[in-house]
Amino acid sequence: MYYDGQIGCGLPPRVGRIEEGALAAEMRFEHEFTVEVPVAQAWRALAGADAVAGSLPDAELRAVDGVYTGRIQLDGSRNLACEATVTAVDEDEDEHVATVSVHGRQVEGPAIGSAVVRTRITEEGSATRNRLTAEVLTTGHDPGNGFRARAHRVFEAVVDGLERRAREQPAEVPAAATPAPDVEAPLPVVADRSWLERATAHKPLLGGAAGLVIAAVVLRRMRRGRF
Repeated sequence: MYYDGQIGCGLPPRVGRIEEGALAAEMRFEHEFTVEVPVAQAWRALAGADAVAGSLPDAELRAVDGVYTGRIQLDGSRNLACEATVTAVDEDEDEHVATVSVHGRQVEGPAIGSAVVRTRITEEGSATRNRLTAEVLTTGHDPGNGFRARAHRVFEAVVDGLERRAREQPAEVPAAATPAPDVEAPLPVVADRSWLERATAHKPLLGGAAGLVIAAVVLRRMRRGRF
């Protein structure tokens, strides 16, 4: 039997031999947890492909343009791993619902799988309730290899990682208020004064001959009747 195309959940195209008797399975996992953080803080921690990619256990992923690709170790004892791609599908900030897709192909094996991980965040007073669901579709794996149990362990590990991220996400620091610019006090307005007032204003600084000169000028103007 051959697989060539897509099977539900947006499985990526792949051409390869799938052994006779291999299984195709659909699984759904759900989990809820509550954290004592505001909704905005939980949303920053849980929305986006980086949240799911960073919570996958035993994963070596690299990010290019928001898409994470690399290898996930599913079972170290059996050397069971898959090449995976993690991509953000949708982020509804108004409803606080984020959807992420995970595609995987077994390394040196025929199994392929796809998961749609959805996070819904709801405010509960000062806390936040987080509901995670994963719809998983797989095909090509051995009926007796305990794939469902391993898939569930991976999901629970992702839940633990997301809960830890929500608790450790720093609270948003409000922007510091911009100080008002300093306003210089207006300079006092000095009324225009006569030449005599201006001259006598510096009288304490004058002495000797300068004082006599000023007195003579004043006397001469008085005699001419100019005051």
